[in-house]
Amino acid sequence: MERALAAAGISYLVTREARGWLHECRWEDVLSGGEQQRMGLARVMYQKPKFALLDECTSMVANDSEEGLYRTLVHNLGITPITLSQRLFMPDTHAQELKL
Repeated sequence: MERALAAAGISYLVTREARGWLHECRWEDVLSGGEQQRMGLARVMYQKPKFALLDECTSMVANDSEEGLYRTLVHNLGITPITLSQRLFMPDTHAQELKL
């Protein structure tokens, strides 16, 4: 779990809360939108599926961080992302693009 949080860039969340791993809360009460999206990606990284359907999963993450997250999914973990996004920028980690 620690590796997945680190790969998603949110390992600091465990130490931010007084009870650490035992802290219980609602995501929307303590995490920013970007942190919530990174937490969702950390769950994908932890499970390591072959494919991941990602709908606007990085819309609240900075562009420079977004590319690193996709590279981790594809190159480090071998996960094939199927991404739905309204952003014009999509990292070159995607083999095909369909514009509607």
